[in-house]
Amino acid sequence: MVKNRKKKEIGAPEWDLSDFYAGADDPKIGADLAKVAEEAKLFESRLKGQIKHLNEAAMVAALTDYEAIWEKLSKSGTYPGLLAASDTSNETFKNLETKVETEITEIKNHLLFFELELFELDDAEWENFLSHPKLADFRHYLGTLRKWKPYHLSFLEERILNEKAQTSSGALGNIFQNFVSGMAFKVKVGKETKTMSETELLNLLHHPSRNVRKNAADVFSVGLSQHAGLFTDLYNYSIQDYAIENKLRGHKYPEERRNLSNEITKESVSALVAASTAGMPLAARYYALKGKILDISPFHEYDRYAPLKASRRIVSFVEAKKIVLDAYYAFSKRVGVAVEEFYENNWIDAKVRAGKRGGAFCSSPSP
Repeated sequence: MVKNRKKKEIGAPEWDLSDFYAGADDPKIGADLAKVAEEAKLFESRLKGQIKHLNEAAMVAALTDYEAIWEKLSKSGTYPGLLAASDTSNETFKNLETKVETEITEIKNHLLFFELELFELDDAEWENFLSHPKLADFRHYLGTLRKWKPYHLSFLEERILNEKAQTSSGALGNIFQNFVSGMAFKVKVGKETKTMSETELLNLLHHPSRNVRKNAADVFSVGLSQHAGLFTDLYNYSIQDYAIENKLRGHKYPEERRNLSNEITKESVSALVAASTAGMPLAARYYALKGKILDISPFHEYDRYAPLKASRRIVSFVEAKKIVLDAYYAFSKRVGVAVEEFYENNWIDAKVRAGKRGGAFCSSPSP
């Protein structure tokens, strides 16, 4: 439901997360988790060991309840993650994220049986459910889940992996992201030396001055290289963790788990790689032409984003909003309306600040 709120039209806004909770200390967070924990336990006590005996109507009811539980878990889990992304140095946010993740992990233990018992269905039973009209809304979920059947483990093994997920490769990625988000880089822009975050520094790679771009790239490389040992360890341990789980599950090639998650075939990815490789000469021609136009030789990596025109016109957030919405509405009115809802509800965090996670992302807490 779209709420009527006072619009924040001046400058780049910070997002409003009140559609989730009132704040990090909102008691509803704990109350919601406690309630969904009870729902998960009831779901388990009612259905564990019964999935293969369910008829179509009972399966619809089970899937509806299962989806509702996950929807609530997603809401409670997404909120502290967004808070932590907005300020990776905030201990209150990080502590909340850890606490909520721990509670959600325990709740998931009560849900593990459901998909594992679905995996026990034979092909004829799968086909019966997939083709039944009453299960049409869940056909995509069931069809996608079926592809994971060869790679599931026993209940106890899955429970162990679920418990360890908090401290495995995902945790290593968080350490890296939080560390880099908290880094400060001193860079000279003109006659002034500024202290910048990763996001601010990388923005200088779009600067019309080649000296500014080169200096920004050098400062970034030097800053990262000072922590090369830490980053190498985090990367290697993440790869090792991923490889161990692939081995335990019996995946046939390294990226199979990722392809299944992305709902894409190995052949499609291979075709994309082949097409991209074949198109490399086109990219080389583009950069050669760009270097010629800008009279740059040799053309370096920090020249890739150099503007073809030296304009540094400041675009306000209001003007940028109009450009974005016009583009989406020109493509599809339905999509334009959906995107405009983000602006109306202040679901966009455009303000640059210390400790904020770098990069861009769109969080999807619910269908």
